[in-house]
Amino acid sequence: MLFACEMTPPDVERSDIDDALVRGRMKTVCKGLEMEGEEIRQYAAEKLKVYEDVELGRDCICANAIEERTGFYDKAILEGIADTERDDLVACFLPALDDPRTGEDLLPLVVGIAGTRAPSSVTTMEGLAQDASKPSEIRSRAVAYFAGTVEDAKLGMLMKLLQADSDAIVRAAAADALSGQKAEDVVAVLVESAKNDDEGKVRARALVALKKAGVAEYDEMVCYAMMEDESATVRRQAVMNYRGTKRSEPFKCLRERAMTKEEDGDVRAAILKVLGSSPNDEAPKILCDAIPFWVKTYVDKLHPDRQPENDIISAQNNRDWENSYDCIGRAYGQSGSYTCKGQQYVGAWYREVGNKGAFVPKCSESGGAEVIMEGAEL
Repeated sequence: MLFACEMTPPDVERSDIDDALVRGRMKTVCKGLEMEGEEIRQYAAEKLKVYEDVELGRDCICANAIEERTGFYDKAILEGIADTERDDLVACFLPALDDPRTGEDLLPLVVGIAGTRAPSSVTTMEGLAQDASKPSEIRSRAVAYFAGTVEDAKLGMLMKLLQADSDAIVRAAAADALSGQKAEDVVAVLVESAKNDDEGKVRARALVALKKAGVAEYDEMVCYAMMEDESATVRRQAVMNYRGTKRSEPFKCLRERAMTKEEDGDVRAAILKVLGSSPNDEAPKILCDAIPFWVKTYVDKLHPDRQPENDIISAQNNRDWENSYDCIGRAYGQSGSYTCKGQQYVGAWYREVGNKGAFVPKCSESGGAEVIMEGAEL
């Protein structure tokens, strides 16, 4: 009856939708779902999802949610029903999940459904998380939906995925979703994954997930990972797990890590970042003591300003500039064991912090010395 005597305009704006709602002209409101402008379609959906006649609102939304001929779902309408608790509205979009024509638009569809509060979104995400036929990015997004869950059944699902799923991306997402959990069974699964998963990315994520779990062997695990793990991803994450820490326990291992050759530049960058930002008084001491080793080991043919992961003096100076003169001076005393670029690096810094007579060599493109003279310019 609402539609019987209503003439529908060919074009609808937001003001038309507002006026039509006041007058009960629902064909006009529903027409807003057909407009070319995404903002209008989203606005019409927002109004219809809370309209008092729930069946009419659902019928209008479902009629426009998916284009029958192409299978394309309307992202603007899906955004319009975001945060709804109504299963009947979410159901309008579910057929697109299994339609091959959805293609690369599947991920935003999953994200949109996950963004609602409808009970069916829970079961939908649970099914997607465990569906091995779905792409990794879809499954991992569904897994992320359950981060922070306290339900035993959902925790059991996440633990099973972490332990046994064949997809490393899904296992890593499961580790993320279990982050912060302190139940013994969950912690045990995370510890096992951090130590023994075949993929470095999963071991790294499990280490992160354990950070707040209060595991007695945590420091031992992290130290072993940063020193011994074959994956640079894991070594880097192990170092980064101590970023901002005030505890003293990690610094024995961080000192050993700083004084042991590391082939991967990203790991070296992480070491400098963690030590350079740490509030613990041991961090600047490590940076100071490590300068000679760092320069001997890493500064070869390129100046550290072109390889920031090797720029330990900048890290030390930024963290503890009051002691830079002494730290750099001690390193300068070992210049005979450096490459030309290393001598140039340390000498220039020594001059920068106050020793104007420091030697600064000019170096050839190959890194060899052209000339060494007191006060030489870079």
